[in-house]
Amino acid sequence: MRSEDERVPYKTRLEPLVRRQLVRWNLSEDLLVDVHLRLNDDLSTIPVSILRKESTWFGGEGMVYGFDLVDRNNRMLVHAFRFQVFYHSDEQTLLVARGAHVTFEGM
Repeated sequence: MRSEDERVPYKTRLEPLVRRQLVRWNLSEDLLVDVHLRLNDDLSTIPVSILRKESTWFGGEGMVYGFDLVDRNNRMLVHAFRFQVFYHSDEQTLLVARGAHVTFEGM
């Protein structure tokens, strides 16, 4: 069994639906970069500590990766992202199947 620091990062694969959703959300370039960094770097490195089973998202199927980002152009606006994630059968890939995005006024 490997120790925590010997783990090899997973590969992250965004399904075509997620790619279309990211375009449709019309995010600023800064936000888009941040979302991609979260999906490709953070998620692939430590999935077991950030993925959650939540019955309220995506019909309870798969795991949920969620995070909030403050809009750099409007510090009162918060973008909340949730993504449905599955472990691929190759045990090396995380499939990001679909996403959700909402905004709300922060403090």
